Amino acid sequence: MQGDYVRHSQTNREMSPDLFPSHDSYQQSLDCFLREGINSHRWHRPAADCPTLKAILVRRREFQARFLLAVLTRSLWQLECRGQPAVARFFLLLEAAKLLLSRKLPWNKDTLTVLVLLTAHPNLAPELGALVLRQVRWKGRPSEPVRRALKRLKKAGEFQSEIEPLLSHDVFLPEASSLLKERQLRNLFAHARRLPDTVSRRWYRKGEALLKQLGGKETEESLIPWIRQELPNLHRDHSRLLRGLVVVLGSLPSQLSVECLAFIAGWSYQRRQGHGARDTTLARSAIRSLARLGSRLAVAYLVILGSELRYPSATEELLKALRKLAKKRDGSLHDLVEVDTAHWSPDSPLGRRLWRSHLRRLERCLRTGKEWSYPDWKESYQESPLLGAMGRKLIWEDRTGRAFWWADEAWREPDGRPVQPAGHVRLWHPADAHQVALGSNSPTTLFPQWDRDLFFQLDFKPCLVKQYQCAALFRQRDWHYAPVGRFRATSRAVLGLAGCRITLHLERAADQGPFSREGLSIQARFTGLESEPPLDQIPPRVLSEVARDLRLFRAVSAIVQN
Repeated sequence: MQGDYVRHSQTNREMSPDLFPSHDSYQQSLDCFLREGINSHRWHRPAADCPTLKAILVRRREFQARFLLAVLTRSLWQLECRGQPAVARFFLLLEAAKLLLSRKLPWNKDTLTVLVLLTAHPNLAPELGALVLRQVRWKGRPSEPVRRALKRLKKAGEFQSEIEPLLSHDVFLPEASSLLKERQLRNLFAHARRLPDTVSRRWYRKGEALLKQLGGKETEESLIPWIRQELPNLHRDHSRLLRGLVVVLGSLPSQLSVECLAFIAGWSYQRRQGHGARDTTLARSAIRSLARLGSRLAVAYLVILGSELRYPSATEELLKALRKLAKKRDGSLHDLVEVDTAHWSPDSPLGRRLWRSHLRRLERCLRTGKEWSYPDWKESYQESPLLGAMGRKLIWEDRTGRAFWWADEAWREPDGRPVQPAGHVRLWHPADAHQVALGSNSPTTLFPQWDRDLFFQLDFKPCLVKQYQCAALFRQRDWHYAPVGRFRATSRAVLGLAGCRITLHLERAADQGPFSREGLSIQARFTGLESEPPLDQIPPRVLSEVARDLRLFRAVSAIVQN
């Protein structure tokens, strides 16, 4: 073995360990260890007899792990040296590495990857490979960087039988209650990995049969908690398997499966700086699985996701799923949302999330002038637990133009007289009924109504704005906008309200930037405003809301220039 080290370094000159830079405590301890480990005959002493190593072996395990990496790095450096002292130092370092690897040391993803990569050297793998693999097994399931390093170690030594189980797909398998259930889980996972690009009916039916064979109890107690716990690892290492499981879960009508699918959809649409959403393909699969279930709980989570996910692609996919469900039930989108979510208690966790979703939806109904027939309105906004509690905190008007709200256990007009609504009902807006005096007893509403800012004309002026703030406001107020930047000089923000289309034109402030890391312009400029139909034909309610939005954009994001 000594001849191998000498042959490996025939073209290099002999170096002294003192020439190695000692910038940290690990290298300084290593220098002391090498000085103590070489005797007068220029050969190494037993590593366990060196005082420095004895002192290191009683220190914290984190320090020992870092010192081990320094030992392996110096071992590779010694292979480039010539002569008997270099060989003696190498064997001394090899002994020290074996002593340290005999202990269970703490590793994270990065340090364990470095350990495996250093051991993958052809001269170190035969001596230290088995000990390093034991460290990997102690750590648990290897991450993707460690798996790639293990593949290199597999080529360097005779460890195929030990490394294969660590690289096997069977590592990603939840614990089953019996051998039979484990076999059924393997069959389900094998089928999920064969997910086609376009899900066929045959593939889906087979997956549904395998999930039914596994049983609802095993799925809820073992599979679904494991998916939520291992979601980042599954997405990183086995994305097709994860998508297949998400599609198959669309055939299990249980509360846990619905909550798991909603969690995956929200997790997939989380924004990564500079990269956008994590995985829109996985999110769409989860949303479609929720729509395939079609239960009241699934509809409730689709409504919640519609208000919590602010990506245009997410809004489009959720609206598509809800409209498909509404068409299947021969009803409208509003009927589906209100009927399937109105029975939740406003004090429950899901009810509180639905409250926020309906609050945003109702304000949009105020902006568009959405109307309800009296029987539907009474069923949803007077008698149901959730929407009834919200309806009693809003101001309404019927077809006669009378404003009324809930007071003293009855619907009353501004003068306090009880009222029986007639015909169609809609949310009261001051732009359509500004001549009505609400009096001093105006109620406190969920969002501004009687105290809402009112505008009767658009006062548009070109101005310079901060694009990041303005884009966030666009998303909040339902304007669709693609940011300008290095590769897009102009863009537009579009709002659709009550059949009207308002277009706000923007351009980047300067061709030379400044730009963000993602290539987006820091500043943008309002350049023009268009509408269909023309501004003089827009209903007063829509005109006031557009003017209110424009004033909000300027007040928050405008850049004041001297």
